[in-house]
Amino acid sequence: MILPLTIGMLLLGQTSVRADNERFRVGVVTGVHDDIRSRMEPFRLHLEDALDSPVDLYLLDTLADLAKALTDGDVDYGRLSSSAFAAAFRTCSCVEPLATAALNPASRSFQSVLIARRGLALEDLRGGVIGVGALTSVAAYRVPLASLRRDGMDPEKYFSALME
Repeated sequence: MILPLTIGMLLLGQTSVRADNERFRVGVVTGVHDDIRSRMEPFRLHLEDALDSPVDLYLLDTLADLAKALTDGDVDYGRLSSSAFAAAFRTCSCVEPLATAALNPASRSFQSVLIARRGLALEDLRGGVIGVGALTSVAAYRVPLASLRRDGMDPEKYFSALME
């Protein structure tokens, strides 16, 4: 399976230090996906195994809702865009990035990453299905596909399907 990844931030909220076996609360933005809970279940199970602690998913409508849940201490973890992180940090300075892209500070570029199984090149994906973000997303759909077009590839023809 191929997954889209836009450069964002993984965050811990203000209540991230948990007691043993206390539930770890993960905030997830649902977007347009009605089946997000079932789609996130493998991730939730992996976290439970890795943390050796129960993990609950909290479904939220927007990044703004997730930022508020993090700053209010309603969830312990979430993935925010850079602008949503900046808004959350401005609110309380109680969120901490776990991971973010290391970019050249002089760069004015946008980065998006296509992830595939080890050993596969873009040429190997011709005719396959590619996962993309929401059709309305600039970062997860429009910019990455525009970049492929700029490089001479028509994603709608190159891949058999674009799966949101």
